[in-house]
Amino acid sequence: LYDCILIRYDSNGDGAVSGTDEILGYKFNGTTQSIDFHSWDSVAAQKNDLCNTNTGWNSITNNGSTSVTNLSFTITPSSGENTMGQRRITISITGHSKQKSTLSMSLQRDVRLRNDEY
Repeated sequence: LYDCILIRYDSNGDGAVSGTDEILGYKFNGTTQSIDFHSWDSVAAQKNDLCNTNTGWNSITNNGSTSVTNLSFTITPSSGENTMGQRRITISITGHSKQKSTLSMSLQRDVRLRNDEY
C-alpha cells in the first residue's frame, strides 16, 4: 500500500520520456488533506527526488471545498491467460465536503500497467 505514485510515459510518441508533461507524480498529503502533484524535467531528477521531498509538490485538490482523507495505490499481479509480468494498480480515494461533512465519497479503480516497468 503506497500513498505516492510516480509516472513516466511517452505522451507525444517521440520515442523518449522527457519533459514535465511526461514525468509526473501524485501523492497524498495528510497534513493538508489533499492530493499533491509534481512534474520533473528529467527522469534523473525524478529518481533523485522520488516521493521523499516536499519541494515542488503542489496541491490539486486543496481548493477549500474538499478534504481528501485517503489516497492509496496498491500494486497487484494480474491474473488469467497472457498476463506474464503484467500488473495492475488499484487506486483508492476517499474524501468529503468541507462545507457539508456528511457528504462523502469513496472511489476505487483498477488500472493495468502497459509497460510494467516496476
